[in-house]
Amino acid sequence: MTPMNSRTEPATSPRRPHLPRLSWVLPVTANLVLGVVAVVPLWLLMQFARNYPLAALGLTGREPTDNDGMLPWALLLVPMWAVFLGLWISVNLLMRERTGASTGRYWGWVVVVVLAPTGVLAGVLGL
Repeated sequence: MTPMNSRTEPATSPRRPHLPRLSWVLPVTANLVLGVVAVVPLWLLMQFARNYPLAALGLTGREPTDNDGMLPWALLLVPMWAVFLGLWISVNLLMRERTGASTGRYWGWVVVVVLAPTGVLAGVLGL
């Protein structure tokens, strides 16, 4: 039997102090770095949406020099998004428990953080 302290926890339990603000430093930093990487896939996805589905609905005009069709876009976007999302989800699954936040709160904030570099770039460029 393990000795107990006054809080009825085993004396040998590895208990890290919970520092709420410091526990978010690593996930925010990692998601900002991934957000910088995400600028390229998001920009390409925006170009695809502008040239095909939004143009088909009449909301935008197609690029006049784009005559290759949708296959090159699919061959580029699908693997790029698969790699990015696989990396992003796996990194965040590893870090979510460190924050002590609920699942919904954590994923909501990391989505905002990963989209922040693209939003800042779009604001600076006036897109």
